[in-house]
Amino acid sequence: MATRIKEVMTKNVRLADPKMSLKECANAMREDDIGMMPVSDDGRLVGTITDRDITLNGTAKGLDPNNTKVAQAMTEGVEYVFDEDTVDEAARVMADRQVRRLAVLNAQKELVGMVATADLATHVRSSGPVDEAIRGVSQG
Repeated sequence: MATRIKEVMTKNVRLADPKMSLKECANAMREDDIGMMPVSDDGRLVGTITDRDITLNGTAKGLDPNNTKVAQAMTEGVEYVFDEDTVDEAARVMADRQVRRLAVLNAQKELVGMVATADLATHVRSSGPVDEAIRGVSQG
């Protein structure tokens, strides 16, 4: 039987608020040892913020991390899969969209987790879908 995303995803997901400062967001990432946070505005996913977004869209532009808001540096939109989708499906989405991380939604479209290529690599015995995802993400 195919492995479902809910079996390999990270369940405790820390959310960023679009109104929080880049410094607050970076500190949250450091505390949780993560490189990406989904951005939620009043319970609705509106984007993602990565450590790279903070660097390229904030620091490199000379913006003050204490006063610059997540909304100014985030990437709008969220790539996702559903918790009942298979690992193969997540790998395909990662490769097609060239992303390393996906939000995981339940049937009610509520955020229930995150899945990354590392999750696929460490939790799945077959390397086919993982190899496909990594190759697809690395192209371009």
